[in-house]
Amino acid sequence: MNCLTMNFSSKFGSKEATSRYRVLHVIGGLIGGGAETQLKLLLGGTNKSQFTVGVAYFNDDQDYLDREGISFYPITRNSKLDFISVIKSLSHAMDEIRPDIVQLWYPEVLTIPAALMARYRGINVISTQRHRLGGCVSFSNKVRDLFGAVAHYLAHQVITNYDTDCEPEWFKKCYKARRGQIIRNAIVPCSGVRRQPFSGSLKSLRILFVGRFVVQKRLNRLLEAVAIARNLGCTISADVYGKGNAHTENQMKELCVSLGIEDVVKFRGYSKYWQLDCSKFDVLVLPSVTEGMPNVVVEAMSLGIPVVASDIPELTCFLRKNVDACLVPPDDPELLALALIQLQQSDDELDKYQKAGYLVSSKFTLERMVDSYQDIYRYYGAISK
Repeated sequence: MNCLTMNFSSKFGSKEATSRYRVLHVIGGLIGGGAETQLKLLLGGTNKSQFTVGVAYFNDDQDYLDREGISFYPITRNSKLDFISVIKSLSHAMDEIRPDIVQLWYPEVLTIPAALMARYRGINVISTQRHRLGGCVSFSNKVRDLFGAVAHYLAHQVITNYDTDCEPEWFKKCYKARRGQIIRNAIVPCSGVRRQPFSGSLKSLRILFVGRFVVQKRLNRLLEAVAIARNLGCTISADVYGKGNAHTENQMKELCVSLGIEDVVKFRGYSKYWQLDCSKFDVLVLPSVTEGMPNVVVEAMSLGIPVVASDIPELTCFLRKNVDACLVPPDDPELLALALIQLQQSDDELDKYQKAGYLVSSKFTLERMVDSYQDIYRYYGAISK
């Protein structure tokens, strides 16, 4: 059973409808990552008695979403440069649902034309920023983010799921001018699934990594830390949930061989069900150099898995260093290895992080996220009438 499958109607359908507002979400797909999952949760929790909801998208996985009361508008195109078909599909969606609000998610090939069309039609636009711009790791990332900023400037309001203190000045100015607001992500942990409390020092340390195989995640640094810890006498193993392109996956497996740790690192592939195995793991390790809002950290905490992660602004904005989680400098596998060894030898530390993690994760509720978005929809819906 999928952990995100649940009936939201009883939880969010009790408020009396005062007016019915129309919201069109524009997103690249309903498959996979953080933004897609958050939209699915938002769609499932939206009060259908108050809001008419539609989604314009490229790709759909037909998975874990109650589709009753939601209109879906697939966007078709013959090639990546077929902007005419994109515009026609968006125009059809807007004609059909006649939205009071258009909420933009990603990618720029959708958000920019959708923002232009909505502004031309006099429709209120909300633009969401899902990852930290100040942490770009490549030139292509920077170019993409600059294009994405066009939609932010066209919007009436910009929403982020993270603090913007470390963002570039141009984004801070845009964020302020567009009435920027933070709405934290929501998590829905598996019901009845939780890691047991720690008792006694661990004979071995089983670590968990969940994420895409991309450069900013620094999976290579985690593998190096495993090798260092092992060479220092720590009995350690790692389960890696995630995937990347074929070249990157081969690189990571070859790195394991060169480090001599291929026997203790298991590549599990992408899975939405890693939470069901939470009782097997002692810590989650997130060695990223940049993130957006790392859902996996909060999800692990909600399951009782202590977190070891990089000391970066995306995490310190909601985690207290060495209080809520063990945070170490990024790109330093030696210090990461030492932190893992120390945790293996201290069940008191593991218990401390486990208990603190429960408190942190309790703030990332679905109801809070849904209510925050619905308040914005009501505001713009009311002024559009």
